[in-house]
Amino acid sequence: MTEGQESSEHPSPKNFHRVALGIFRITLYLFAAVGLFLTGGYLAVRFHLTDVGGSTDPNDRYFADLQNKNGMDAVSQTATGTVSFEELDLWCKLAAVKNNDPTDAARVLDAYHETDSYTLALRMVESIGEHFATGTPLMTAFQSCDAEWLNVSIDTNETPTSSNVTASGTPSIYAWVNTPEWATLKAAITKDAPMINQVAAETGVGPRLITAQLIGEQLRLYNTERELYKSAFAPLNILGSETQFSLGVAGIKTETAVAVEENLKDPSSDYYPGPAYAHLLDFTTADHDTERYDRITDQHNHYYAYLYDALFIKEIEAQWAKAGYDISNRPEIISTLYNLGFAGSHPNADPHVGGTMITIGGTNYTFGSLGYEFYYSGELEDVIPYEIQK
Repeated sequence: MTEGQESSEHPSPKNFHRVALGIFRITLYLFAAVGLFLTGGYLAVRFHLTDVGGSTDPNDRYFADLQNKNGMDAVSQTATGTVSFEELDLWCKLAAVKNNDPTDAARVLDAYHETDSYTLALRMVESIGEHFATGTPLMTAFQSCDAEWLNVSIDTNETPTSSNVTASGTPSIYAWVNTPEWATLKAAITKDAPMINQVAAETGVGPRLITAQLIGEQLRLYNTERELYKSAFAPLNILGSETQFSLGVAGIKTETAVAVEENLKDPSSDYYPGPAYAHLLDFTTADHDTERYDRITDQHNHYYAYLYDALFIKEIEAQWAKAGYDISNRPEIISTLYNLGFAGSHPNADPHVGGTMITIGGTNYTFGSLGYEFYYSGELEDVIPYEIQK
């Protein structure tokens, strides 16, 4: 070996130092990149860059008109001594639905027999009517009902009953009901129904309102995570539990969960639902961040995911009630606000339906309209019941 030559078996300290320095720099760059990614994610959430911008639903005006009309329907009066005007409107329209959409008409009757609520049944019927264009036989029949109800007298013995309205096996008018994704989700929710009903009893939030938020989150997940849906969700009939910016089966953001907890303890908050709920989310450890994450994302027990879901609804309803607006019977508005978060909740007399656009089986829905359709569809009514409408 000549002078200045280095042995290939024994690299010089100088070369060893260069290799070590190179490895150190690569490691440093990797840590910097990871740190930049995590910091970016934190800042995106902190400054609401990941918040859902959403959009106003194309049928927003329909929902507003329907709410105004149904507000009048609740006034009970007597017509010709047989049935109330509200009953006349229901039976007239339900008879028309029976001839055009027997599958969904049967669900309306099931819900009516469960709740004895004409108002609820009418809203279910009107929800079906939204899917028929002006000039179709059903909408023409609806217009006749609206025009003639003051002069019509019906014998209640001739009104549609469970014996003469049955599900015929025809597709539902709700397009998402006829998809394989819904069949999977329906089986998964059925397994969780006792837990959802337990949370409903603890919070006073209707089980269908709680579930309506789950529908939007899960059908969005099923349709965006197709490989997971095919390999896990569908074969096992399970719910997807998110673990990043949105958490758990109901997709609640970390900052929203923190706000829900704080509102329960703060009587001065516009969202404060009352002292009865103050301790529902108490922690058992000093590490609140870890405990919160673990309990919301628990894939084997979804209790806390549903509890945060319900308490968000409770607090939003409290905010609007304090401003003089009752949205407890507006599932389309509650679902819209759930999707937008606290920052998007501004009580007013003319709220709009919208939120994230979700595509299911080629049909586009906003988060708010999908929550509305599930609520009034009658789907899962046997395990996720309606509360009585007053």
